Amino acid sequence: MSAFREIASRFADKNAQVLGVSMDDLDTQKKFAESLKLPFPLLADPKGEVVRAYGVEMQSKGKTYA
Repeated sequence: MSAFREIASRFADKNAQVLGVSMDDLDTQKKFAESLKLPFPLLADPKGEVVRAYGVEMQSKGKTYA
């Protein structure tokens, strides 16, 4: 996610917006975004519907990631 912070301005110059999608709850997302000072919004997808629609769901050590 933090790598996107560095290139977010390139997308803004092209009238596009960077969005992050997380399967975490809103409180966890907020803390994460604040800790990394992300300049773009994170969208909540706790059921993983968006993650699966874009085919970016991954499993590692018994946990689901996107």
